[in-house]
Amino acid sequence: MTQGLARVEELFEARNPKLVAEISDIAGTVEVSHSNNGALVKVTAHNLEEEEYYFGEDFEAVVKEGQQIKAKQILAKNTKEKGRITASFSGEVKKISAGMIVIRDTEKRSYEYSFDLGRTLLVKTGDTVKIAQKLTEGNLSIQKLMQVG
Repeated sequence: MTQGLARVEELFEARNPKLVAEISDIAGTVEVSHSNNGALVKVTAHNLEEEEYYFGEDFEAVVKEGQQIKAKQILAKNTKEKGRITASFSGEVKKISAGMIVIRDTEKRSYEYSFDLGRTLLVKTGDTVKIAQKLTEGNLSIQKLMQVG
């Protein structure tokens, strides 16, 4: 009973739990490898993903359709103030329209998660995971869920 109340308190205060479960940043297929130091979990997306970046009238695109871009590259700059929008991943500019830039992957995305010995994995090689699915035991972090979702 008291453990449940402590978790409710963590949720209401938006605190991270003591044992945080790692969740997948993308939907995809799992590959697990083990070493003397722990485990490495790699999640590879099933498909090429697209991401949309929205901006206001004060912004001007600095990339062109068809252009290859790198992660953290500037996509649009504010013409009146010091502001900019940067890409969160590498890819190709698929579409530019009023107030929006669409970036498409050129390769399937993959994320790697490293875990120390003693962490209990909830996935194995060949498993298919959804976005925000738990990879390890533990409680979910609200901050991480908001970031991924």
